[in-house]
Amino acid sequence: MRPRAGRPALLRAATLSAAVALAVGALPASGALGAGATERPGWEASVASLLARRAGAVERGDEAALVATMTEAPRRFVEDKRRWLRALRGLPLGSYRLELAAEGFGDLAAGLLERVDADEVHLVQAVERIALRGYDSVPSADDVFLTVARRAGRWSVVADDGLDDLDLRSSRNLWDFGPVDAVERGGALVLFHQGGRAAALRIAREAAVAVRRVRERWPYPWPGRVVVAVPSAAPELERILQTTFDVGPFVAFAASSVDRSNGWRFGGHRIYIQPETFFRYGSAFRAETLAHEVLHVATRSVSGPAVPSWLDEGAAQMYGESRAPSGARLRAQVRAGRFPGRLPEDFEFVDSPTIGASYDASYDFVAWLGRRLGHDAGARLLRSAGAEDSVGAGTRRYHLRRAARTAFGADFTSLERSWAADVRRRAG
Repeated sequence: MRPRAGRPALLRAATLSAAVALAVGALPASGALGAGATERPGWEASVASLLARRAGAVERGDEAALVATMTEAPRRFVEDKRRWLRALRGLPLGSYRLELAAEGFGDLAAGLLERVDADEVHLVQAVERIALRGYDSVPSADDVFLTVARRAGRWSVVADDGLDDLDLRSSRNLWDFGPVDAVERGGALVLFHQGGRAAALRIAREAAVAVRRVRERWPYPWPGRVVVAVPSAAPELERILQTTFDVGPFVAFAASSVDRSNGWRFGGHRIYIQPETFFRYGSAFRAETLAHEVLHVATRSVSGPAVPSWLDEGAAQMYGESRAPSGARLRAQVRAGRFPGRLPEDFEFVDSPTIGASYDASYDFVAWLGRRLGHDAGARLLRSAGAEDSVGAGTRRYHLRRAARTAFGADFTSLERSWAADVRRRAG
């Protein structure tokens, strides 16, 4: 995410970051059994089969087959999904899967039978996996909450908003909000709504430059291709990201989903433009913003849950942006006696009066590591932290100390204290 007058912040999908350090989506996706799994008893096996047929219809672009999975649904829901499929068909869809979550909430439909005219009703958590051809080496893995009903022996999907009142909301994408078109330039695919082609072409050209820059500057392999999505307005973006904060003050976000069915993998990487602020800035600022967000995408290949936001953000500034921040806000903190002598916590990048100083401190530490341990030291630390066991015992601080020992043979606490002392010295 990038504040209007500050540096971009990452929205990671694991803890909305989801971009960010928690990330997008209300819940990380858990493992899922494939369609037809024999372990499922009774109604679950029938529903799993229904979802597999539904996914196949989407992947083929077969509108009639999709409608056939909604025989008991209200007309409005059916028509919404017909429009949704038509929008999705305009994109380079590589694969689409819809699977019951193996460790989801189970049946959430207690009492629902009284409100649905059916013989049997269940409300289930499913994992929706979408891969765009040529761009998603790992599909997205997002939660949807589906109401399914049986009537006269036939199962049907009848709703996907049954838990909205509890703030457990089904995933939404750009194509849920209307027709979508796409343009490609130099490793960047830009998705946009009708009427936005001129702006999308400009973003595509700028994103292609950012991709080229990150290919040159980030020291580890990554696919070198990004998807940039341009919502029509801030409320649409807030619904897609399921944010708990106002996106108004920000310019862009990088977001990934988390697939925990086989370890911990980031997938479905997206850069989202905040359309109400992005184009208020000149081309130089937009270029820096896009390079910063593309760098976030590049780090996903080596990142993981033990990577704190300050390391994500510091790396994005160090290796993505061409100009170092002035550090004025960090120096002002020191001179006012408000410098905490530590690196910022995740929440200080989202809703904090010291967000600007948090970005300054992040860059300053990664740059300080570079001067002391070599230019790629920050990247080495991020990769080492990303390799930490996602379910291993210990706090994030514990894993960060292990990562520093692996990367540098040094104690992280000692590094942080030495950096803080150097900040105070330079500010004096």
